[in-house]
Amino acid sequence: MKFCFRYTEALTHEPYSAVLYSNRAIAHLRLGLHAKALVDVQKAISLKPKYIIANARKGTILVKLGRIQDARNHYQHCIKSLKPNSQFREALKALDAAKA
Repeated sequence: MKFCFRYTEALTHEPYSAVLYSNRAIAHLRLGLHAKALVDVQKAISLKPKYIIANARKGTILVKLGRIQDARNHYQHCIKSLKPNSQFREALKALDAAKA
């Protein structure tokens, strides 16, 4: 919880930092606060749409929320719209393997 507080405090000084929102999202995720994590990662992506790390984290968070089809759709969107990155293809492959 300490890290969430620190990121929140930092965001008062840098309210348009996609990195801070993305980092707070992962802190929320580690605490099991998946819904809060999703809100933060979506904010990070809205501030910096091509931010690879935030987009990867969004997929992870959607999986944790049990929103597998949304995660699949998100990864497919990333594969099409972001610079080539094997991370999204591998995540999509892992989802398909888990489904089988």
